[in-house]
Amino acid sequence: MVKFKKSKDYIQQAIQIMGYGPQCPGLSEKICDRSMVIRSANGAGIVDQDNNVYTDYCMADGALILGHAHRNVVLAAKKTAERGIAFGALTRHEVELAEHIAKRIPSLEVVRLCQTSDQAIQKAISLSREFTRRKIVVSFKGCSYDHVHTDEDNDSNVKLPYNDVEALDKMVAKMNGDIACFLVEPVTTVMGIIYAEDDFLQALRDLSGKHGIVLIFDEINTAFRGSKVSYQQECGISADITCLGNIIGGGFPLGAYGGKRKIIKCLDQKEQKNNEAFYQCPVIARTGLSALNLLNEGLYKGLESRAGKFFSRLNEFFKINDISAHASCYKSIMSIYFCKESVYNPNDYAKASNEIQYYKLYDYLLSNGIRFPGSFNRPFCISALHRKKDLNKLLNVLEAYFLKR
Repeated sequence: MVKFKKSKDYIQQAIQIMGYGPQCPGLSEKICDRSMVIRSANGAGIVDQDNNVYTDYCMADGALILGHAHRNVVLAAKKTAERGIAFGALTRHEVELAEHIAKRIPSLEVVRLCQTSDQAIQKAISLSREFTRRKIVVSFKGCSYDHVHTDEDNDSNVKLPYNDVEALDKMVAKMNGDIACFLVEPVTTVMGIIYAEDDFLQALRDLSGKHGIVLIFDEINTAFRGSKVSYQQECGISADITCLGNIIGGGFPLGAYGGKRKIIKCLDQKEQKNNEAFYQCPVIARTGLSALNLLNEGLYKGLESRAGKFFSRLNEFFKINDISAHASCYKSIMSIYFCKESVYNPNDYAKASNEIQYYKLYDYLLSNGIRFPGSFNRPFCISALHRKKDLNKLLNVLEAYFLKR
């Protein structure tokens, strides 16, 4: 039986002094009872304050594609910090990181760094509004960051069903002269892993070009996940603005947005008036660059091979044993749905999700030394430091759970 006494004590202290407990969005109340306070982590493993050891498949919500405390990444952070943490001025590290990102994602003529992924989305929306002189933001239900602009009046925000071309066409016909941007995840990561269908993405691109609407891709969770770097490079449809995060910070919080020069630079004059400077944090920039430099063809090939074999074996197990479940994946991030049918949109997701069932699965995995995300809608992540034996254990534990339930 896994013990959580010290973790629970720290969580109670956090509630008293900080006003909240576990800082995990969407965490189930039942799973909160088994929340852990982490003491240390290395490679694919983590240790909590009660000395419980787990194989971690959260990996900081997918940011740690290289695993915990990768030697090169830690060394980059340490060496940079020793020369000074912040200067209130630009250093070469921010320039080199932005240049690296731009080289690996061809649609980015200009790249700007910011503090968080949320801020990257907010900046992208502001850019689209300034560039088009329009106000309405069209986002899609079930996409990761469509919550960022919901603090504004409802007249400025339209949410449409994901993968619904007909609904998109009708909305554009009704208000195309008022739409500033389309904000979309080409692969969603908060309904599990769901791909935008080809005709849906093409419709977004065509309508954007026809009506002067800025197309924003939220690739915060998908960029730098594979050798083609961004999903738009895989599908052949480029965005006007791309938002990035997670992997680019090497584990530190960092966001970025970039795209066409004429759009990105349209806020320059206004930002200068508001005294907004470029994001300046040499430690984070140098750490992020160190992580990105390690993400080469060989590393991706090995990671995708291990993840792909695991994915195929898991779905084969579900099929052979006639189990009402299936897995969906993008590169090395995956989701398990409690249904046999494929999931394409929020309605499908609602039918495939089962919080009670996921709680039981989460609890079973935890009791076997495996840490999964605390919410059904979050994908689990395989890092470069998850070895074959780790994935074999995960597969065996999942098989045992689904056969006995």
